[in-house]
Amino acid sequence: MLTLTRRAGERIYIGNDVVIEVVSVGPNRVQIGVRALRTIPVVRGELIEQVQEANRSAQSPSAAAVQRRNDALFFPRGLLGFESFQRWVLCDLAEAPDGDGIGLRVLVAQDDPNIRLLVADLEAIAPEYPFDHAAEKSGLEGTLVYAAVITARPEGATVNLAAPLVLSVEAREGAQVVVGRRDLAVQTSLQSLILREAS
Repeated sequence: MLTLTRRAGERIYIGNDVVIEVVSVGPNRVQIGVRALRTIPVVRGELIEQVQEANRSAQSPSAAAVQRRNDALFFPRGLLGFESFQRWVLCDLAEAPDGDGIGLRVLVAQDDPNIRLLVADLEAIAPEYPFDHAAEKSGLEGTLVYAAVITARPEGATVNLAAPLVLSVEAREGAQVVVGRRDLAVQTSLQSLILREAS
């Protein structure tokens, strides 16, 4: 690893496409700016580590424990790609240690606990989301909670904003709805959502 000493305002160039600038230096924190082409993923290390840890933790609920749980969520139409699985258990995962968590959980098919989907709290990662539209499409009533399926990829995690999960707390029923808006993509960069919320 190359180790450099830099002061506020000084830059580091990586090839022709990446510029790293020291924005400010404080007693316990260094603020840096990264300028890169949109095609180059720039991801905070702790986010990648959190998603990797969540993927490892997703393997932890035992099949027997998931199958015994009576708090399953009922999805009458199943989930996209998993239409035959109607009962799912939502297992909590630890939040990020700095309180900057994105509400990561794992959704496990009760009939086949080997089928697991990593999901994020949609209200935490995209507070401007058209929740009323998703609620209307779901047909569910009561207190509603919204989640988005995360896909972990080597180049960075993506979130499915086009087809969120809508969960009714009281009815313990859920639906995956296709919102049908062009501005909501199936593969939205999770990092871009988090950076948008941070700024």
